[in-house]
Amino acid sequence: MSKPLVVVGSVNADVYIDLEHVPQIGETVKGTHGGVFPGGKGANQCVGLARLSTSQTVYFIGNMGNDDHPHMLKKAFTGYGVDVSLVEIKKESVTGQALIFLQTDGNNSIVVIPAANYAWSEEFSESQKKSIQDAKVLLLQREIPDTVNLKAAKLAAASGCVVMLDMGGQTAPMDPAILPHLYVLSANETELSALTGLPTETEEQVLAACTEVRNRGVKSVLITLGSRGALYMSDTGETIRQKAYHVENIVDTTGAGDTYRAAFAVAFSEGQQPAQCMAFAAAASALCIQVKGAMPSVPSKAETTQFQSSHSL
Repeated sequence: MSKPLVVVGSVNADVYIDLEHVPQIGETVKGTHGGVFPGGKGANQCVGLARLSTSQTVYFIGNMGNDDHPHMLKKAFTGYGVDVSLVEIKKESVTGQALIFLQTDGNNSIVVIPAANYAWSEEFSESQKKSIQDAKVLLLQREIPDTVNLKAAKLAAASGCVVMLDMGGQTAPMDPAILPHLYVLSANETELSALTGLPTETEEQVLAACTEVRNRGVKSVLITLGSRGALYMSDTGETIRQKAYHVENIVDTTGAGDTYRAAFAVAFSEGQQPAQCMAFAAAASALCIQVKGAMPSVPSKAETTQFQSSHSL
């Protein structure tokens, strides 16, 4: 039986508002559509793992609140094939929320309310610990406290699990104690600069910052560059570059980063080389941005491989 894939992270009720532009101070604008959907970086990446893998069990470890949202969220998770048996309901809190302002040009602005995502118990339960220790890959993000990520990373790394941390989720400085426990640190240029204190405006500067991250204990670094693709510095210092697919019909970019990281993690767990992982992730994120909603936009593995075979970079 193959080892499971595990996410320790956030889950939100995403409130979508479609509008022409984000209002300025004192301005009232009329939205065109609205709705509530499951989301959160941890949840999105977990669904990505389930959609983009084949036979591996996918566990989500996170918190929901004492309100009406858990029913909708758990139903969504299970519908995508995610095991939610390790989710905890925090009676003293409400479920996390994100207000997503989706503009007609496809760009978005997001306000996140952490709520239950910051209401963690002092320690993981025994069943949560076991799933982390047994995992093939553990995905972490920064929409939960750094202290929780550090505990999870230590448990997983000590058991030989590949730990991958997405720097997205908050801009506050990160506890550097987690870095030696990470096999892959994933960030964009802004997050990479904030972590290292180095400029990242040119590729040469990005590579220098990646080297600095590796000098601090991280084995490899994955940098997403938007429409310019991605760059990976391996545990040997080798640099791999990946172009992005050109997409004409961009509908919603909300889940693109989470889909990319989940796809990379799935391919990595299957023993593929970094270049293959990046190619698979590029295809998955290209499909993702053509569909509205962070979770509904995640393509299946079959759809992604079909896209790869029919589209060239």
